[in-house]
Amino acid sequence: MNILEKSVIILNMDNVYTPLDNKTIKLQARTYIRGRLWQFWSLLLVISLIEMAANYIPELIFGRSINEIGAILTGSAENIPKEISYSSFAWYYVLNIVLTLLLMPLNVGFSQNTLLWTRGVDEDKWKVLFSGFTSARSFFKTIGTVLLYTILCSLWAILLVVPGIIKGIAYSMYPYILRDEPELSVWQTLKKSDEIMKGYKGRFFTLMLSFIGWIILGAFTFGILYVWLVPYMQMSAVKFYDEVRRSYYNGADPARPVVNEETPSDENESDDVTL
Repeated sequence: MNILEKSVIILNMDNVYTPLDNKTIKLQARTYIRGRLWQFWSLLLVISLIEMAANYIPELIFGRSINEIGAILTGSAENIPKEISYSSFAWYYVLNIVLTLLLMPLNVGFSQNTLLWTRGVDEDKWKVLFSGFTSARSFFKTIGTVLLYTILCSLWAILLVVPGIIKGIAYSMYPYILRDEPELSVWQTLKKSDEIMKGYKGRFFTLMLSFIGWIILGAFTFGILYVWLVPYMQMSAVKFYDEVRRSYYNGADPARPVVNEETPSDENESDDVTL
């Protein structure tokens, strides 16, 4: 092999991106949440307040909570006035479903905020949070993607629990793809997530499973630990997406063993030739 052939091989190897291992991903995720905790929880607080207000709207209209209506229809209501029609009950549920659909873009916007944080992009977090409401196309595309994701995962879960989990992981990167490739259709977005995660679903499952000890420990702290743990898990998932996405677009084989990028040894450096 002559010097030119060696140089071409070295350049081709440099063009293949090797994703970081899970341990390194978690290490970097911890650095991302430093100084971001207040931003993370301020977004979640706003989303929670909006959802609480939206859930209270049907009760204001019909004068009944969902629990009271359910108790009346099942005959288990005690000391509750039972003057309510089945049509009112139906409209109550319809309104709840509509409000739930309207709030879906908020959760997607939250996920996209965390994606930008891992990339060091300083963009207005409130603008990103409500980005799903900026146009009719963006709004309906976001809702359509979330609904299709839910339907597909449910259908797979009907077959068996394990296929449902596998497909749930395969399609789970759709919030970030909506941000990175907004030109894709609803189905193309989920398909791209499936393609990007091909060969990496087991690794992602292992990554999330590695937090089980922290989750159990958090229960003994009355949830205080979750203030740090929830952002930690979210940022780890986002960093994982960034890694497999870079691998996907650089043509790397996702099935090969994952190794950390290391500085070439002196022996290898002696063979490198700069073109």
